[in-house]
Amino acid sequence: MYCSPQKYIIYIQVLKNKPRKKIFVCYFLLYGIIVSQTTTPAAKSPYLADERFAVFRKIIQWINRHAPEITPLQPRLSGKKERTGLIITLILMLIFIAFFLTYIVKLQNANLTNAEDMGIMDQVLWNTTHGQFWRETICNTITDTNCIVGASRWAIHFEPSMLLLVPIYWLIPGPHTLQFIQVVGVSIGALPAYWLGSRRWQNQWAGVLLAVFYLFNPALRGVIIDDFHMVALAAPALMFAVYYMFSRNNIGLFIAVIFAMGTKEQVPLDVFMIGAMIALMQRRWRLGAVIAGLSVCWAVAALWVIHAASPIGESPTAMRYNGVFGVITHLRLIFTTPSRLLYLAHMFDDSGWLGIFAPWTFLPPLPDMLLNAVSANQTQYSGFFQYNADIIPFLTLAALEGTVGAHTLMQKYIPALQQKIAEMFHKTYSVKIISATLMIALIVAGTAEILRTPSNRILNPILMSNAWPTVTAHAKLAYTFYQMIPADASVTAQANLVPHLSERHEIYQYPYNEVAAQYVLLDITSEYYPEQSYADYGNSVKQLLQSGQYSLVRAQDGYILLKLNTALTAQSQNTAITSLPKSFCPAQPINKSDVLQLFQQLAQCGA
Repeated sequence: MYCSPQKYIIYIQVLKNKPRKKIFVCYFLLYGIIVSQTTTPAAKSPYLADERFAVFRKIIQWINRHAPEITPLQPRLSGKKERTGLIITLILMLIFIAFFLTYIVKLQNANLTNAEDMGIMDQVLWNTTHGQFWRETICNTITDTNCIVGASRWAIHFEPSMLLLVPIYWLIPGPHTLQFIQVVGVSIGALPAYWLGSRRWQNQWAGVLLAVFYLFNPALRGVIIDDFHMVALAAPALMFAVYYMFSRNNIGLFIAVIFAMGTKEQVPLDVFMIGAMIALMQRRWRLGAVIAGLSVCWAVAALWVIHAASPIGESPTAMRYNGVFGVITHLRLIFTTPSRLLYLAHMFDDSGWLGIFAPWTFLPPLPDMLLNAVSANQTQYSGFFQYNADIIPFLTLAALEGTVGAHTLMQKYIPALQQKIAEMFHKTYSVKIISATLMIALIVAGTAEILRTPSNRILNPILMSNAWPTVTAHAKLAYTFYQMIPADASVTAQANLVPHLSERHEIYQYPYNEVAAQYVLLDITSEYYPEQSYADYGNSVKQLLQSGQYSLVRAQDGYILLKLNTALTAQSQNTAITSLPKSFCPAQPINKSDVLQLFQQLAQCGA
């Protein structure tokens, strides 16, 4: 019920008695009220709505008409089928855990893990449980131009989900704990993969196959064996997020994406793509907008935290991209650098190229893959390491939806194919037999495409016995050197020795702080990283020995342990270590000529 204009004439007459300054304001106010009351909402609203939102409405109509739609999953299998599928999946998970945990524990025991990043992650958690929250001191000062030593971990990466590991690490500290968490955590992603496959196909074997595809993906193997990184746990978290998206479990979806985003600052990009899929392909516009908006807010917060914590105002890793405009301008490098283009091909290889039957599945991981491909850091587009952890769930989705798309095409064209086969062989085969044969051929072809990737991506170490790490007598000898260093002493050590000494407040990667650390521990038989060559590394070691600032504690089988001369005198400064004892010479034959030459220079080995 709207008031008539006559009523407002009385109000205007009353307002004439008000002070003059207020009359004009009241007139304009009442005029607006009269106009709004005399023009009903029904008369103006539809016109304005059509005028303002016509473009958006047309866009939505186009999406509804052309964009593929993700249909809700069918109910879970019941009874014996579900139990059988789950039991087989759990057995596969246990095999996966036993194999890879044994492998990476041997890597640690054989001194084959690295300061970056096993040593870093171990020290950050150890410092946090010993009064120095989130502090790290390990860095590459040779090739990392913005190396930050002694800063907060927040200055490098935004990983708040790692806070959940602090209580576990406080109870059971050490690199082996981190290795166990990584392998078991990654393996859990097989469960949502099983549920997704079994409910999509209403068949437990389809779920088992998808779980196998997830567990033994070459990219996932590279994530697991490369030390410890929190972003590795983004793989199972995003696998759960994809499953909850399909099953429309909103609470589980929010928990999964929040944990995933907390593993690294780049993961909000994946969550944004999940939000886009929910909006565009499930037509759940509000939820999709909320997920996408949450990812944007999280990314902004992550960048702000890194900016506030970093003394240079950004993460050192940001230099790999040179800002947003740098990423855009570097896109052309993908087509001019074969190794970058090959990286993208490897990622699609790891999906078996099954996604060609559902092309939209290649879109969600594409931004992350392009981000890796344009990076100045070659390891990001090598196809190895942790940089592909958040891509793997989408590759698994591509395999699933690709087979679904292929099956849809078969249903459409198999009747015609059946007729052709009957004409050729004068015999009619059932549609089910033809469909099953083609699906098996498709899965085998996809698997063959994965196996076609270079052997060191999947067959090593699974089928190559010579790649299995062994704890040699030389590696065991290192533990006697570790015990000679006090637990509270500052140490600079070879990159592969740092993870065994990282549970202390001050631990550095040689050659950083080689003139200030209380102890120096080297192994010249190992890699020269972060130096550029063995020649550079050898010169650095010789200069350190001849500086007179350190005294020799022990030298044996390539290991050198030095202790800082805290009270230098004129005499001790001139006491350079010109030659090491014969015990320093290698106990086993050395195949590398550069290493042999260094042995000869330092201890006249073989002379």
